[in-house]
Amino acid sequence: MTRREACLVVAAALAALAGAAVWLAAEGRAWPVFLVERLLLQGKEVPPEALHAAWERAPDPEEALLPGRSLHYRSLLAVPLTADPDRPLAERVELLAAALPDAESALARDPADAHAWARLAYLRHGLHGPSPAVVAALRMSVYAAPAQPDLLNWRLELAARSRDYWDPDFADLVRSQLLRSWEANPRALARTAAASGLAPLAREALARDPDALARFEALLP
Repeated sequence: MTRREACLVVAAALAALAGAAVWLAAEGRAWPVFLVERLLLQGKEVPPEALHAAWERAPDPEEALLPGRSLHYRSLLAVPLTADPDRPLAERVELLAAALPDAESALARDPADAHAWARLAYLRHGLHGPSPAVVAALRMSVYAAPAQPDLLNWRLELAARSRDYWDPDFADLVRSQLLRSWEANPRALARTAAASGLAPLAREALARDPDALARFEALLP
């Protein structure tokens, strides 16, 4: 190996070490956020103070040097933070607006992230109300992971709020989500359908199975 080649190898190794150091530093700062993320993805309740602390530690996607799940931390945290009905509307809008770029950054790097698409739909609805943009994000979430258990009823609830903007293809997607939700958890689907006004569409989707339809009616609250 020549001296020039050796210098190139050393330079490449140093660059790799520098990149690893940057990644480790970023992940280290985000570690408290990662712990909260795990609890949220497991469907567990997180104390408000922990949510706020995680929000403050979440990396800014505009400053991120490397891709990774840290890019969408704030879009994840915005959901439980803005779901609090006692939080002033102005604060909720501020949180949603701050989280929107995180979801968009995550999707720019991983367009197949069904959770990021679902959160994008939530953020768009929270900021601007029902719209074709909400339906478009939900459509992409279904395409990315049609049977994802923790997204089925979430997507149905959001879809119901933007029903005026459905097209025939999206209506078919909703019917398929109703059936998948029924297969995953009939009781949860009955609660969701009743609360969202989708019970008539659920009856239509289950019409070919009289036994399932009868059970659905019995489960409605």
